[in-house]
Amino acid sequence: MSGGGRKTPEALQRRAKPEAESNRPQSGARPASSRDEKDRPRADNRRRILLVGRASPTLEAVSTHLDLYGKLEIGWAGDGESARKSALSDRPDILLLFADFPQAVSETCMFLREAEIVAPILVYAELANEAEAVLALDCGANDYIGGPMKLAVLLARVRAHLRASERQTFAVARFGPFKLDLAARSLFDSEDRIIPLTEKEAAILKYLHRAGGKVVPRNELLQSVWGYNVRRVTTHTLETHIYRLRRKLERDLGPLGLLRTDAGGYRLEA
Repeated sequence: MSGGGRKTPEALQRRAKPEAESNRPQSGARPASSRDEKDRPRADNRRRILLVGRASPTLEAVSTHLDLYGKLEIGWAGDGESARKSALSDRPDILLLFADFPQAVSETCMFLREAEIVAPILVYAELANEAEAVLALDCGANDYIGGPMKLAVLLARVRAHLRASERQTFAVARFGPFKLDLAARSLFDSEDRIIPLTEKEAAILKYLHRAGGKVVPRNELLQSVWGYNVRRVTTHTLETHIYRLRRKLERDLGPLGLLRTDAGGYRLEA
């Protein structure tokens, strides 16, 4: 797939669906996902990573290695502007910037943070530059990785940042008058009264909160919460959990409409 003379990295091209020419970014980068790809369930509860950089053998090698790991959905953007658009529309869990595109890495990091992209940002530079590293970190990057490329170490750092992000984001999640304590599997209302949750109820609220108010399809929610046991679970089981959650959320405060059924899925109002 091409635009502006550049080709999509081979590993991503094999996974990409055909797109209309009018939907391709002018920069030549393929969007991290098409509309259909974005709305489909994440296979096996995969996390999304957005690679940002020129099509190159290094990016191709990284993409292939991450794909073989089997727990990541991989998107690609060729420059900072495409990265911002993809990050806003596709909600990646982490971004990996290659220090080889026209914009300065620090400028792109700042650009993404000003757009309220909160996902971890990792920067890889084949020729590490101390001044560039300091500036990128000061402008919002979470990590700066210098060459030569060690794929196993890179993947380990991606996993580590995803774990840290998970703990930080969901140690306490807030929505409406509630705050959700994931460690204790408890909800607290506006007066700090505890509303106990089961493990599955907490997992449902956590996943819906991470979606940022967008609809999560039923199959995606089932896959996320029940994982490898999903074949033994029916949508009736999910609906029962949703019903019980609604009762807990509205027990004392009445119908708040925070947990909504919409367009074949569920969403959580902020």
